[in-house]
Amino acid sequence: MDIIRIAVPTKGDKGIEDVVSDVFGRSGTFTIIDVSNGLIRDVKVVKNPAASYKYGAGPIVVKMLADMGVALLCLLN
Repeated sequence: MDIIRIAVPTKGDKGIEDVVSDVFGRSGTFTIIDVSNGLIRDVKVVKNPAASYKYGAGPIVVKMLADMGVALLCLLN
C-alpha cells in the first residue's frame, strides 16, 4: 500500500475542514494529509515555525516539509 503525503498551507488547526491560506511560506499552519488508494488515511496539523520570519520563510518551510516526507504541495489560489 503506497502512501502519498500532501501538505496544504492552512490558516488554523481544523485540518481538512480549515481554510486554505493565501500565502505559502508564512501560512499559520500546514495540514498534512496521507492518502493511500484514493482514501485519506491520516490528517495532522503542524504549526509553521517560519510564519513570523521576516526573510527566508520559504526555504525553511520547504525543508521542514521535505523532512516530514511530503511528496506533494497543494497550492490553491
